[in-house]
Amino acid sequence: MKSCIKLLFFTFVIFISGCASTTSDTSSFVNKQLFSQLKFGETTKSQVKKLLGEPSYIDKNADGRSVFMYNISSTAVSGLVFSKEGVLKKIADFEKN
Repeated sequence: MKSCIKLLFFTFVIFISGCASTTSDTSSFVNKQLFSQLKFGETTKSQVKKLLGEPSYIDKNADGRSVFMYNISSTAVSGLVFSKEGVLKKIADFEKN
């Protein structure tokens, strides 16, 4: 019984810590106005990194495409989708939950 209570308590602590709010470091946000310098079908991954810095997250698809994720604000993120050749194809904006 004691081990069951310990397990429940541990699970509760982990659950609550996942709900804790954190302050965002605004220096990690990308200025969305810089996106106007990007050209679909022309801008490469290295050019994007030079302009915007390292992405917050990179997703590499099995087919060779990749997506760079950039934090725009504490509630918004933009995904820059690149072709297999490493050229910018589109930008998708998302709201964070």
